[in-house]
Amino acid sequence: MEQVNLEVFRFTVAERKASELLRRQQASKLG
Repeated sequence: MEQVNLEVFRFTVAERKASELLRRQQASKLG
């Protein structure tokens, strides 16, 4: 069970980083 939680945690962190990068790219395009 702990292994699954770790996988989900990693996935969540990766998703956050990806969305953050997307926002920065869009902001630089607009600005």
